[in-house]
This record gives sequence, C-alpha cells and structure tokens, in this order.
Amino acid sequence: TSKPIVSQAIDWMIATRERLKKFEKKTMSTEEKMQEIRIVNRAKWILIDSLKMTESDAHRYIEKQAMDRCISKREIAEEIIHTYS
Repeated sequence: TSKPIVSQAIDWMIATRERLKKFEKKTMSTEEKMQEIRIVNRAKWILIDSLKMTESDAHRYIEKQAMDRCISKREIAEEIIHTYS
C-alpha cells in the first residue's frame, strides 16, 4: 500500500469518528431534553391536581419561577415534585 492511500484512509477514519461524536452528543442532548420535558410535565400535573391550576397556569408558574429565580425549569419542576409528592 502506498503512503497516500494510508494517509487518505486515516483522514477518512478521523472524519468519521468526529461525525460519530457529534451524532452521539446530539442524541444525548435530545434524550436530556425529553427527560426535562417529562419532569416539567409531571410537575405541571401535580400543580393541576394539588392547587387546581389550569395547564397553562401551571406552565406559566413554572416558567415565571424559573425566570425570577434564574434557575432552570427542570429545577423548579423537581422542587415542585419534591414538595407535593
């Protein structure tokens, strides 16, 4: 085998590895986002059930608390779940 062919194969392998890393990172962030949505939805249903809020009021409450306290909606949702469960 010639040097250029080996070099080209190595370059191709490096590029493929980088694409796989990006795909894996994107998949993880999608999974994390889905988990956050599940937690926020669970907290919303707790607010709806416990405090008789509407779905939109519960959603607004979580968003406003997150903005006012400069923390994520997930953290607010986890606090709600911990408080009411």
